[in-house]
Amino acid sequence: GDDKVSVFGSQSFEGVTFTGIDAVILADGVNAQQTITANASTVFGSTGIVNFNSGSTGDIFDYESDLKSGSGNTADNQAVDTLVLSTPSASVTAISGNARAVIEFANAQLSRDLDLTNSTADQIVSDVESLLESTSNNQITQSNNAVTQGGVDTDSLLIFFENSSGFGTTRDAVVMRYQEGANPDPLFDNELSVFAVFTSVDDFDAANIA
Repeated sequence: GDDKVSVFGSQSFEGVTFTGIDAVILADGVNAQQTITANASTVFGSTGIVNFNSGSTGDIFDYESDLKSGSGNTADNQAVDTLVLSTPSASVTAISGNARAVIEFANAQLSRDLDLTNSTADQIVSDVESLLESTSNNQITQSNNAVTQGGVDTDSLLIFFENSSGFGTTRDAVVMRYQEGANPDPLFDNELSVFAVFTSVDDFDAANIA
């Protein structure tokens, strides 16, 4: 299908499952601030989010479910508050020591041949898992150590970017949901899911996450 949904103003997609929709387009233009709201039960599936303007006066992605950081903190990560975006420097504890449950991995890039808008969820999950678990020149830790898993019942959003050498001048971003279980283990298999793909965003600003 080539079905698209244009959004004007602000729109909540809490509890919505998208089927057969290629893209949600923020249609008010670059100078208008739009908010799209989602929660843990929103299923974007393969529906991409298009024309999301990042930056301090840009659009807002409002996630209305409670999150829990890798360090166990919920205070800054509840739906009633503002979620706090973190961009950690190279560290094995980028997740496990983090008090923020929305994490942008600005220094890491997905595989060169991974095109987010034309990949399956399984392919994206596999690539992110490899990034987190790598023990050879791990991009996130900048060492030969994998990223340490979050604590009990971590529920965080992890943002990764396409490889800048891969697909033109702008990069797509993927927001992954990471859920650690009651018995944390070092591997990330069966703990990652694709939440949403944002087309052509080079970065997220703290102001873009609510």
